[in-house]
Amino acid sequence: YPGRGGLIVKSTKGRRNRVVPIINPARETLERLTAGGRRDDSPLIKGPRGGTITTATLRDATNWDKLVTDLKSASE
Repeated sequence: YPGRGGLIVKSTKGRRNRVVPIINPARETLERLTAGGRRDDSPLIKGPRGGTITTATLRDATNWDKLVTDLKSASE
């Protein structure tokens, strides 16, 4: 989450591991990205400049707000 001085990666609220469902089209890529040679605490996917991808940067990169607005207009 964004914190004072930059992004802070922290434990889950309950401090327990969580099971995250993965859709089949992403499985092969995620298996390749997690295959040996990486530290457990390193980011799985990095941004174009090597940083962590946040919700805000992903939203900006995909023009998410415009996409949602366009979809709303198309459905009316």
